[in-house]
Amino acid sequence: MKVEEIMTKNVYTLTKEDTVSKAISVMVEKRFHQIPIIENEYCGMVFLKDLIKSRGEPTKTKLENFIVSTPTLKKNMDIYEAIRSLLRAGVRALPVFEGKNIVGILSETDIILSIKRNELKKIKVREVMNNVITLSENEKLKTVLRTMEKNRISSVPLIDWKEELSGCINLFSIARFLYQKKEKIESFKSAKEKENILNNPAKYFSFFPITTTQDTTLDKIVKMFQNGEEVFVVENKRPIGIIKPRDVLEILAPKEKIPIVISGVENWREVLSYFEKISEKWERFGIQKIVIQIERFGTRERYFGKIKVYTKKGLLIASTHAFDLASLIRDLKSKIEKEMIKKKEMEEEKRKKLKMKGE
Repeated sequence: MKVEEIMTKNVYTLTKEDTVSKAISVMVEKRFHQIPIIENEYCGMVFLKDLIKSRGEPTKTKLENFIVSTPTLKKNMDIYEAIRSLLRAGVRALPVFEGKNIVGILSETDIILSIKRNELKKIKVREVMNNVITLSENEKLKTVLRTMEKNRISSVPLIDWKEELSGCINLFSIARFLYQKKEKIESFKSAKEKENILNNPAKYFSFFPITTTQDTTLDKIVKMFQNGEEVFVVENKRPIGIIKPRDVLEILAPKEKIPIVISGVENWREVLSYFEKISEKWERFGIQKIVIQIERFGTRERYFGKIKVYTKKGLLIASTHAFDLASLIRDLKSKIEKEMIKKKEMEEEKRKKLKMKGE
């Protein structure tokens, strides 16, 4: 499948001279998180999350101050290569070009709604959902804004006094209420008026989001994204997680093999084959590299082995010995998996403590 087969062909672009007010108006109306900027050639994109933080007068502030350089896609590019580009760029959508002309835009949602993968029916939400930061529905809107900026998130679930989900605030709901939805957005009449709005309880600006359970499969979640950009996971009416199109996109991305280095044994291909299959299941631990050292010693066949696993958050090590190679590699697998699980549990406990402290 090629990019041109599923990209959105009607592309809305702006120029450097257009204003923040115009861009926000279009984004709110069309539900765009970003818009390409064209001045004879592609300059980059402007993002809603940056524009709503602007302190300048929206009807006078030009977009040239908010342009972010991004990669571009070609219309004949393979869709899986495009997925890699989107994930590496860390954005929701990228422009598509034919030569120097922009001919479309490809978003995460375009991809996940178009690619049919049977494996999504086997994966449950609990396996890929992210933790959420919740706020009281009575918190001031400016507190919600600060929380979103500090944690680099675009959606916050609100809870009532029972700690049950009562609403959600995201970038669109903020933009919709902070700025008047007109073709040309007007600036606030006064700084005092703006401050009054920001001091109002968050519940006045919220909407009730799409929800699901931990046992829902990802193929059903994909259908939910047709009606919203986030799905909250609830348990006993309380928000416990969130899933977004990017979480599904990461599942669809072509798997790149984790580098495995083996030394000290003649039958290294046997060891490599075993750990290549195992490493596919270890991706959720953020594995980046595996190094295995094996030593044979003594008059009888006896092996000593050490495995080092490099992750995004540090190094894990395990070692063991056995009278045959097959037993050795099984023991190494078992011991290093225990270390991975222990590390993951410690990180989860740390996150819970930070959340309880309100950090």
